Amino acid sequence: MVDIGSGAKRTTRDYQLSRYACYLIVQNSDASKPVIANGQTYFAIQTRRQELQGKGFIKPKLRRRRQTPLPTPQFTSTAGTVEV
Repeated sequence: MVDIGSGAKRTTRDYQLSRYACYLIVQNSDASKPVIANGQTYFAIQTRRQELQGKGFIKPKLRRRRQTPLPTPQFTSTAGTVEV
């Protein structure tokens, strides 16, 4: 129940939105409103965090892959025997 200006009360529906739906709403809304500006800042920070985590994870993995020698025939046959 929500109070209306005349003192009456009205029932409202609750909606559960996905993260992506919230992102779309915030990105396509008026940034001069404080709530919308905070939402845009939140999504910008989260996006940058994901980008930085991705960069930090991929580089060491590629470096290790380059340092690993190519599989030998003995390794390949053994791996096939134990179903790796």
